Amino acid sequence: MSSSVPDVRKRLFDAFQDDHAELGRRLYELRQCISSEDCKQAKRLAAEILQTAGAHIAFEEHDFYPALRSHLSAEEVERMYAEHEQGLAFLEALSKADPQTERDMTADLAEIDALDHHVADCGRLFGAMGGLAPQAMADLMTRLEAWRRVSPSWSDVRFVAHPCGPQVNGTPHKSGPS
Repeated sequence: MSSSVPDVRKRLFDAFQDDHAELGRRLYELRQCISSEDCKQAKRLAAEILQTAGAHIAFEEHDFYPALRSHLSAEEVERMYAEHEQGLAFLEALSKADPQTERDMTADLAEIDALDHHVADCGRLFGAMGGLAPQAMADLMTRLEAWRRVSPSWSDVRFVAHPCGPQVNGTPHKSGPS
């Protein structure tokens, strides 16, 4: 491993923190648009979130959640996947919505609240990440960087192959809920 354990742990933690902070900011902006009934801007922001969050979502679904399966309950991991699906469905629908069609503001705000809760809940996963072996953390950092280079949209995450291939250090790559 080329970097020290504390350095890799910090880089991975910082990358997670940056991604979640950015998503939190965008969700706040989306909340403001919906609250002010600016449907055109809300549609644009939803499409941007789908594009900019894709690499991180891919990393979580294809790499991070599978790595945490031994540190979290199966129910917790499955819930994280389900929350991604719910957020994806909401953002896709909003990004394709006709700006002239009236939307249910209460329902839209509830969806944003659910996404906000997921983003905040991911902070708890940082602690579980600390239980990973140093090489596993280094592998995760490599895989996050690879996803960032590919930069898929969130809508495409389930359809794209992993840029590092199906194995890391001889360990078969497993993604998605089991």
